[in-house]
Amino acid sequence: MIKNFKLTIFALLASGLLSACVNHGTSEMSFDRYSLVEDLKASSFTADYKVNLDLTKALDEGGVVVKTSDVTLRSANNHRWSSNLKDQLTAIVCEKLNDYQVRKDLDIKIFVSKFYGTTDGNVTIEMNVGTTLKGKPYFDKIYSFNEVQAEDGYASLVETLKKGFFNLSANLAQDLSLKD
Repeated sequence: MIKNFKLTIFALLASGLLSACVNHGTSEMSFDRYSLVEDLKASSFTADYKVNLDLTKALDEGGVVVKTSDVTLRSANNHRWSSNLKDQLTAIVCEKLNDYQVRKDLDIKIFVSKFYGTTDGNVTIEMNVGTTLKGKPYFDKIYSFNEVQAEDGYASLVETLKKGFFNLSANLAQDLSLKD
């Protein structure tokens, strides 16, 4: 009888602790949404540029990505993009192309292979750009950005990613505007 009593007490305590953990975890969950495009002109989303931007699979899961080891990328569950990341990055590129009055008859292909932070605060962006004009190669270049974020946290990571991608897009647009 004492043995059954001890098992019953243990079961009640374990169940109470589990319940407390579950309730505590859900009451403090935060779901942050991050946008890179809040300050873009509306015309950036409907620009006439032929930009085909693609992301490596790990970057296209909806969450802000953090590189946690040499071989591990983790997409955050509670820190997500407010809208499709490809669409946001494409709009940024189009705004910069328009700012630099880049010709609109180019076919521009962009592959973003890196767009993440690391656990020690480094932020890395890398994109490969290939352009054609009337089916012939016109311009190819790899653009990279590396910087340490100013503060800890996802908000600082996203601010640094935004800054870096705006800079790379401006560099691309400037390179293409000077090509003519």
